[in-house]
Amino acid sequence: DSFNISTRNIIIGSSFALLGLTNFTSHVLLSTIIIYNWKSAFAQFFIYKLILSMSFMAIGYMLIHFVMIIPCTITGCLFYPAWLMELLFAIFRTFEYGFFIAVLFVAIDLFFMFYLKKFGRFYQRVSHAINFRFVGSYSYSIFQRFPYAKMCYC
Repeated sequence: DSFNISTRNIIIGSSFALLGLTNFTSHVLLSTIIIYNWKSAFAQFFIYKLILSMSFMAIGYMLIHFVMIIPCTITGCLFYPAWLMELLFAIFRTFEYGFFIAVLFVAIDLFFMFYLKKFGRFYQRVSHAINFRFVGSYSYSIFQRFPYAKMCYC
């Protein structure tokens, strides 16, 4: 296998790196602010638990992004063994879907908070547990199919 590094690959990889660094920094700052002020400002509001869940998933997603996507865009993934690519991709997808599930729960929570307040209180009691159970079971199902996850953005 051969891969020729071109200007296009360097521009795309650099763009991914810049956007990824911006995303990573903003989620780390958001998480730090919420955690630092948890007891004084955020503990009584359920939505901040969902936002923290979303931020932690985004931070994990971006760490894998820096390890896998950016180097593969620039160099074509020639230096990664197949098993490592499969593992990184499985973790990458787990964090991606965990982030999407957290965003979904934030949207549902806001809808209930504004339109169906009584049901919204019930939803807040159960959705945090559902969020983590779903992401955990999805992660387990990915790693069960781990040898067959041969997708790559290369």
